[in-house]
Parts: sequence; C-alpha cells; structure tokens
Amino acid sequence: MYIDLPSSSSHQYMRFEDDGHLKLYGWSGGWKFLKDVLDVFLDDCAYPTVCGQYGICLNGQCSCPQAANGDSSFFNSVNPLQINLGCRVLTLISSSQLSWRKKLVIGLLLWILFLFCSDCSNDHEIQAM
Repeated sequence: MYIDLPSSSSHQYMRFEDDGHLKLYGWSGGWKFLKDVLDVFLDDCAYPTVCGQYGICLNGQCSCPQAANGDSSFFNSVNPLQINLGCRVLTLISSSQLSWRKKLVIGLLLWILFLFCSDCSNDHEIQAM
C-alpha cells in the first residue's frame, strides 16, 4: 500500500488521535491539520478506537458490549448523546468471571484481525481457546 503525503518546506509530525485516526500536521505560523494518513478506509469502524474505550463499532454505529442475552449490566456509555466517547465499566469483573473477560478480549481482537485480513474467506476458521 502506498500512502501519498503532502510535501512541505516546514516541520511536520504525525499523531494517533483518540479516535484511532493517524493525522499529519504541518507548521505554517502554527500547527495545522494536513491529512488523515489512513483515509483509505471507507468505514470509520476500521479505526481501532473510533468508539472510545470498550466501545464496539458495527456498520458505522457505536455501542457498548452486552451479554448474549442482552444483559447490559457490565458496561454503559460514558455519554449517551455521544456514544463515540466510549463505554464505562459498571460491574467490576471478579476472578470467577475472568474467562468471560478473556473471551471478550479475544473476540475484539478477532474482529480487528478480520477488518485488516486481506486473505480471509468463509473457508478459513479461527479458533480461540
């Protein structure tokens, strides 16, 4: 993949923003935004932190994790009007629930891998645990 960056006669720097975007800034009498370096993604869900801490992005919409039965007693949104700010933990996970937390983390990692997988098909199966 080739990423075209604007040339500059001044100083430039790149920074990962809170939403997961990698942005390029240049000096021109002050720091100015120049380019979203990874703007090759069509969907904001491709950025790892677009929905904040613990947030899950699906089809461009942010939400907080819920149990398979719809139970949302573990997380809720930091700000219901701005769900992209992430989710907060409501119930601390005890040591007896560590396997649930481990499965959640593994599930999130598999989702991120799926987003960036260039050779994935239904024929491939990923098994965790």
